[in-house]
Amino acid sequence: MNVGTLVVTVSATALLGTLPVSAQTPVDDFTSGSYSAAIRSGEDVNVQPGTMMGSYRYTRMIVGDEAANPRGGAGVLDIMEGDNPEHGYFVVSGGYQVYPRIELLYGVDALGQNAPLHENLAELGDRFRLHFDGSDGTLNVNLEVFTNGAYAIHGYNLPPNRQPFTQDFNFADFEGAGVDWANIDYIVLVVQSTSGSEDWALTKIEIAQPQPDPIG
Repeated sequence: MNVGTLVVTVSATALLGTLPVSAQTPVDDFTSGSYSAAIRSGEDVNVQPGTMMGSYRYTRMIVGDEAANPRGGAGVLDIMEGDNPEHGYFVVSGGYQVYPRIELLYGVDALGQNAPLHENLAELGDRFRLHFDGSDGTLNVNLEVFTNGAYAIHGYNLPPNRQPFTQDFNFADFEGAGVDWANIDYIVLVVQSTSGSEDWALTKIEIAQPQPDPIG
């Protein structure tokens, strides 16, 4: 099975919430080295080793042809370290009327071939939590998981927010049959521009526990 066939996207709309920190297990904190790419059409693929879940991150940035990129601008991807030792920055900048599509896949080997994770996410938490440093446009964000060829998916359209924020993807809200949260083979994140020219940054993907109830 080719990694390019794993991604299925949906659109859904939800209100954005900002959540406090709770118990979590990182999927990726983007501290495993830097990478940069800028393309005006086609795709850029990168496999990066590190401390992320599965030990490798497969990243693909896609910029459409003339119909989807009428001004010929560039989509830019930068993975960089910052001044916070707990996370780096996965930064995407869309040029004028550019609609970059970003795919991140966990469950590959050093060559980018399928290498199932076999991760028991159910014992780690009950949701994915994405930490964004900010976004200046609406983003279509989808997470997909696979078990033995079966998949489940959940997505949001996230409104602009120039301040750091988080978004949860509860396991119970994923749609699809046959996925075993105690044996996840692949995790796929897809982020797409909705109106072109968006800039955004992701700082961490993690498996999180439910938020504790307020006291008092």
